Amino acid sequence: MKAFYRIPIKAGGGVPVTTKIAPVQIGNAKIDWEMDGNNKLSSIGLTISEAELRRDSAGVIHATYPELEEAAFKAATYIANSILVHTGADAIDPEIVLLKTPELFPETPEEETLFASSPKRLDIAVRAIALCWGILSPNEWVPEFEQSAALASFADGIRVSSPFLRYEQFYKVIEHFFSDKGEGLDEAVSNYASSHDPRFTKKMIEQLRRLRNRCVHPQAPHGHVNPESRASLSEVKYFLTHLEPLARLLLRFPPR
Repeated sequence: MKAFYRIPIKAGGGVPVTTKIAPVQIGNAKIDWEMDGNNKLSSIGLTISEAELRRDSAGVIHATYPELEEAAFKAATYIANSILVHTGADAIDPEIVLLKTPELFPETPEEETLFASSPKRLDIAVRAIALCWGILSPNEWVPEFEQSAALASFADGIRVSSPFLRYEQFYKVIEHFFSDKGEGLDEAVSNYASSHDPRFTKKMIEQLRRLRNRCVHPQAPHGHVNPESRASLSEVKYFLTHLEPLARLLLRFPPR
């Protein structure tokens, strides 16, 4: 079957186009370029062909599933990166394909029969956005000036949109306070942080450290986490929910 995603261009990110652009084929992914009335790129049509048609025990067709999302995310990331490198415009957000249910179309006579007789399940992803606003209390900031370098790394992590870059910046907060390496670092950080929050076991700190190495090094022994991989994105986002509180803890209660 075919799965079709429409990816809108970010607000203000329209790329001027002088001539009509032909569709691009990347493996089993086809990219169509959709223009507005001002000859600017308005959206991108992404079609994944030869996707497996999956049904549950009741015969309901799955609108999406992990392997399909992985293929769509990888293609969307490649296009987003190519546009940025060649035009300077950060025009699309690849994660859109993880938040939308694609339109499905049959490709074979057998699939046409199944589509005609089977209901479709809408697997709509929902993104929960939590906004946390602090109170403006400058007097509380003064002691933090002694940790201004660590605070700067943490602030840069908040500023960047990429979870991978955010992870690297938040991890630097640990390195500002601890000079140990490897298992020695895991033990030192855990011994200190777990006295404030028991979740920061030696095993958790080891997982955070190993993931940081996999973010930074493409030839990492345990496998690189790559921004074009949906599985990598999910892994980094999960461990960010542990790394960010750890970095905040160290800034609030800096090791002496």
